[in-house]
Amino acid sequence: MSNSKELIAVVKKICDQLRSKMEVTEYRDYIMGFLFFKYLSEQSEKNFEEFKERVDYIKYSEFDENHEQFKKIKEIIIQNDDDFFLAYKYSFQNVVDMMNQGKNVIPTIEESFNKIESINSELNDEKKEFFKDLFTNIDFSNKNLGNIDEEKEKTIQLIIKEINTLNLSMDEVDHFGNTYEYLLSEFASDTGKKAGEFYTPSKVAELLVKIVSHGKNKINKAYDPACGSGSLLIKLANKVGKYNKIYGQEVKTATYNLARMNFILRGVPFSKLDLRSGDTLINPLHIEEEGSFDCIVANPPFSQKWNPTQELSKDRRYNPYPSLAPKSYADFAFLQHMLFHVNKDNGIIASVFSLGILSRKNPKAEEDIRKYIVDENYIDTIIFLPPNLFYNTSIESCIIVARKNKPTNDKRIFMINATKEFQNAKKQNTLSDENINRIFSAWKEKREEENFSKYISYEDIVKNEYSLSMRFYDLDNFDEESEDIDIDFVESEIVKINEELLKYENEFKKNLNEFLNKKN
Repeated sequence: MSNSKELIAVVKKICDQLRSKMEVTEYRDYIMGFLFFKYLSEQSEKNFEEFKERVDYIKYSEFDENHEQFKKIKEIIIQNDDDFFLAYKYSFQNVVDMMNQGKNVIPTIEESFNKIESINSELNDEKKEFFKDLFTNIDFSNKNLGNIDEEKEKTIQLIIKEINTLNLSMDEVDHFGNTYEYLLSEFASDTGKKAGEFYTPSKVAELLVKIVSHGKNKINKAYDPACGSGSLLIKLANKVGKYNKIYGQEVKTATYNLARMNFILRGVPFSKLDLRSGDTLINPLHIEEEGSFDCIVANPPFSQKWNPTQELSKDRRYNPYPSLAPKSYADFAFLQHMLFHVNKDNGIIASVFSLGILSRKNPKAEEDIRKYIVDENYIDTIIFLPPNLFYNTSIESCIIVARKNKPTNDKRIFMINATKEFQNAKKQNTLSDENINRIFSAWKEKREEENFSKYISYEDIVKNEYSLSMRFYDLDNFDEESEDIDIDFVESEIVKINEELLKYENEFKKNLNEFLNKKN
C-alpha cells in the first residue's frame, strides 16, 4: 500500500496539471473516480488470489468470463456483504496495459464503468443499487479535457499514468479511506463557496458526532438528510462502532457519487447502508422512517432557497406547523424534516445552521415556526460557533441540538457561547481538541459558566419574542447579525447594475457622436 504522503503528492501533481483546464469540482471528480476505479481493480485481483489454486494458478489477467470457474468463483466472492469482483478485462490494469501499447483508452474505461455500474445480476438488490450510475458525473466528452479526441485521450492518460504509480490494495481498509477523506477536505478547501455542499470540516463533524453518540454503545439507525460526501455519517459509524443501519440523502449527483465511493472504501457492509439521491425537502426518500432515527447529524446548506409549494403544506413533515419555511430560507424546512424523523423516546439531532434561523422575523413564517418549536420544547441546546470555521464562507453559524424527550416541566434552553473557542489556521479557523472538549463537557454536564454557558428560561425567551439571539441573554458581548446577507442575490444585482451602466454609457457615446457629427 502506498503511504498517505505518496498518494497526496501524486494527487497534487495531477491537480497542478489540470488546474489550467477546468474547475476544481471537475478535476476532483476525475481524480477521485479513477482512484476508486484503481482501488476496485486491485481489490478484485486480491480477492482472486485466494482462489488461484482452484484454477491451476493462472494469472488474474488470464482469468476471464469464458473460464469454466469464472462464474462460480465470482459468486463466492460477491456473497460477502462488502466484496466485489471485476474481470481483468474491466480493470484499471487492463487500461494501463492498453495505454502502454499505444492504444486509446477512453472507450475501454467507459465500458469498464458501465460494467461496474451494472455490477451483474448476481448481486443483491442493495449492492446493485449502490453501484448504479456511480460514474455519471465523469464526462469523457467534456471539452475541458480537450477540444479534439486526441487531446481528451492525452488528459485522461495523464491522470491514469500518475495514479498507476500507487498501490491502493490493502489489508487495513481505513488507511486509504482516511486518505480519501483527507483529499476530500483538500478539494473542499480549494473549491470556493460550493465547498460546504459536499464536506463538513473534520473538527466540526467531530463535535456533532460526540454529541449525538454520547451515552450510546450502539446505534440502531443514523441519518443525515444532506449527507454530502458522507463524512459525518462515517465519523459517527467509526465513533460508535456498532450500528444497524446508516441512512443518507443527497441532492447533488456528483456529491452522492462521492459519498457512495467513500462508504465502499471504508468497507461498510452494503446491507447496513441506505443512501439515496434526491431533494430531501421536496422528495424525501426515507419518509417511511417517521420517528425511527436515534441519531441525526447534518450540515445542510446555509439559508438556501427552496420551493415551498401549496402541496407541501399537506406534507406530514410540515403540516403540524403554522407555516411552511419561506422560499428565501430553507433552514427551518430542514429542521422540521429532522424533527419528523427523530425517535421521540431516545433520538437526538445535532445540526449546523446559519445564525439567521435563531432570530429572523422577516419573513414572518420563520418567527411562527420558531415559536412553535420552542413551545413544543424541542430545542435542547444552542451552541454558537466561532467565525470562519466553514470553507469559503464567513456566515456565522450555530449548532442546534434538538430532541423530543425533554421533561415536559423543563422548557429551558441551554446556550453555549463558543465563539472564542478556536485556533487560527492558514485558510480558516478550526476547533482544537481542547476547544471541542470544553464545548462538549459543558453540553454534557449542562454546566453554567459566566460568559460561556447558561440555561435560558422559557419565560425569558417569550419575553424576547422568541428570539434565540445570544445578545438578549447576557452571554458576553457579541455583535451578532440578525439577517444573513444573500451573496448570490447581491452579486446578481451588481451584474444587473453594471449591465445598466454599460447600456447608458453606450447610449451616451452614441448620442455624443451624433451630436458632434451634426455640429460638424
